[in-house]
Amino acid sequence: MVEVTIPLSLSILCTGVTGCFYEVLPLLKQHCLDNNLPQSELDAFGRFMMDELLVGYLVPGAGSAIWLLYKQFCSQNIAEFFTLKDNKDRARQWIITNYPTSG
Repeated sequence: MVEVTIPLSLSILCTGVTGCFYEVLPLLKQHCLDNNLPQSELDAFGRFMMDELLVGYLVPGAGSAIWLLYKQFCSQNIAEFFTLKDNKDRARQWIITNYPTSG
């Protein structure tokens, strides 16, 4: 059985957003367990969210963006959410349009 833990990058990004921390992160972990995905896949997803998709957001702004991506862009489909790195340009444009940074 595969053992996975939530990477620090995702924990930091989700700080301050209850739904993100208590709904999205456990679902991501369960998705990896259900699909026998190694820890490296979840780590890569965390790096993608931090380094590529949410550049320019501060915590908890990034957590709010993650929450909106999951709830609205992915329609609460965790499998689709996990594949955001395959649709990063579309996801990034959605964030820019629907959740602009301040400043």
